Amino acid sequence: MKRIELQREAIGKQRMQKLQRALQANSVDLLILEDREDITWVCGSGDANIVLVPANNKELPMVFTSKKKRFAERTWKGFEVTKNLLIKEAVERYGTVKVASDSPGSSFSSRLRDNLEIKVQEGFALFWKVASIKDSIELGRIKKGASIAEKLMKFALDNLKTGVMEIDLNDKVMIYGRTLVHEENEKLSLLYPQYTPMVRGVIEDNPAVKITFGPNTAEPHALPRCRRLRKNDVVSVCVVPNIDGYWTELELTTLVGRPSSKLVQYNRVKREILNVALETCREGVKACEIDEHVRTALRTKGLQDKILHPSGHGIGLKLHEPPILGPSNTLADEPLQSGQVLAVEPGFYFKGRYGFRDSVTILVKRKTAEVLTGFPSESQSNSF
Repeated sequence: MKRIELQREAIGKQRMQKLQRALQANSVDLLILEDREDITWVCGSGDANIVLVPANNKELPMVFTSKKKRFAERTWKGFEVTKNLLIKEAVERYGTVKVASDSPGSSFSSRLRDNLEIKVQEGFALFWKVASIKDSIELGRIKKGASIAEKLMKFALDNLKTGVMEIDLNDKVMIYGRTLVHEENEKLSLLYPQYTPMVRGVIEDNPAVKITFGPNTAEPHALPRCRRLRKNDVVSVCVVPNIDGYWTELELTTLVGRPSSKLVQYNRVKREILNVALETCREGVKACEIDEHVRTALRTKGLQDKILHPSGHGIGLKLHEPPILGPSNTLADEPLQSGQVLAVEPGFYFKGRYGFRDSVTILVKRKTAEVLTGFPSESQSNSF
């Protein structure tokens, strides 16, 4: 147990040091964290309301919490935990010149601007440029989630029978998945009794499962309904387990029966464009460039007007976190970094008819991408 505790403390120290170096590089004196996942990443616990992270590593980060004892039990070491210290005193203590916030539109940041006349700049992208690179604890949880996602996908495909109702199959997969997730989280509770990024067992719909048939597949992330599986249908299966606060995604579009040659062709195209994205995902490539490669590939197929969303996104403590594999903007113009985990999910959709998308979770490396959630076989991905 002592070795585990030392590992936890070492990782917490590394996270704080990386964040403080990023603040210094961007000439930010103080970063305000209010988002629960952001606080969890920095502190190892989500039991805090506000965290102040100074760029000066000689100053202790300051935590405001109504759960002081609980926070102290769960966090990494090296925080000043308080209930009642006035924010004005804290800001003056740090001698702050430039302040950034992960939630600049929040009521707290607004009070700083309105009452103390402190300019608060956007710090969300700055924070996630650091936090998107996963450490060993995070990767361990994501890889466990990947293993569960593959089991759930196989279970869903094994139970894909003509006449089954979307919502019934969806619930069946979710119930099976909850057993797998609970068992894994119980093991982690024994290994890391104090490390609780999220309150285990209270995340709704864990795993998240969305199974749709026919026209319902034309709506990305549509909720399952009472439609029954018919011959020659298009089927979408999405499974997203959460292990100790960390998400992993696996999604497949497949066909049943003897579908038309056009559907078979579209099903082949969706795998081709996923491969285009995966071949481009490596360190140094801008997120927006990956999305552009996908859009170019779809343009050559005459499908450019069937795109409804970016080609992917970061995944971890948040189901959707930077970087975003979309058109050029603040969150898409940064080059990918080794250690980032992405859900890569290019797709195309025909309104009211059907949609095609495969999604996998990958780990970005220097020269390539490691696929963490394995592909179904070609026979599975093409037809049942």
